[in-house]
Amino acid sequence: TSDDAAIYKVSDDLALIQTLDFFTPIVDDPYLFGQIAAANSLSDVYAMGGEPKTALNIVGFPNCLDPKILGRILEGGASKVLEAGAILAGGHSIQDDEPKYGLSVTGFVNPNKIFKNYGSKPGDIIILTKQIGSGLINAMEMASSSQVTFEIDVHKVPYIDGALDMAKMGLVPAGTYNNKNYIENDVYSENIQEYFIDALYDPQTSGGLLITLPESKVENIMKDFTNKNMETKVAVIGKVIEKQEKSI
Repeated sequence: TSDDAAIYKVSDDLALIQTLDFFTPIVDDPYLFGQIAAANSLSDVYAMGGEPKTALNIVGFPNCLDPKILGRILEGGASKVLEAGAILAGGHSIQDDEPKYGLSVTGFVNPNKIFKNYGSKPGDIIILTKQIGSGLINAMEMASSSQVTFEIDVHKVPYIDGALDMAKMGLVPAGTYNNKNYIENDVYSENIQEYFIDALYDPQTSGGLLITLPESKVENIMKDFTNKNMETKVAVIGKVIEKQEKSI
């Protein structure tokens, strides 16, 4: 069901999580790029309900750039691995015409406590844990694999400051249109302003978690998020309904 990582069961109370992710720079600052790429890789483990344990660097770097830039990228990645409580255990690099960086990450999870991207039920409430606008809230895979429809209120979705203004001016990434072309036939969005549509098809790099859970549990989980003093905006953005013609 296109989950974020692979799971290998070792025993009744232990399973390994394995994932890999890397990409080209999306910001100018090498250290920040390293942090973003590493956080994006580590988040696949968290998305499955596990804890990262070890990580390996994956690097492509051109000969024409100062090696100090690569050093800063790796420092940024190492800082996020350390923050996650995991161990950076080496990695591999190759010469490449364009810089690329990411991590292969191994984590642990209890097989009975894995977070899956299916199993949503009609009546469940949908929560998003981070603002939209860093680069679609693609609820598509969860909805289709659960055989339900996600009903999302575009006015309740949290947006990064200025993101909607950029969308109104048509300043959207090329990936937006790739996302739209990929799933628009399974999305009902009539009478919704175009800038909302563009923002919601935004190609997120390390986007927020999309969570569905029974309405009776919403109050407690929102309290938990509040008590964590998270810097991101966690919001209830819709609900799960019986399967309709469209998935969203």
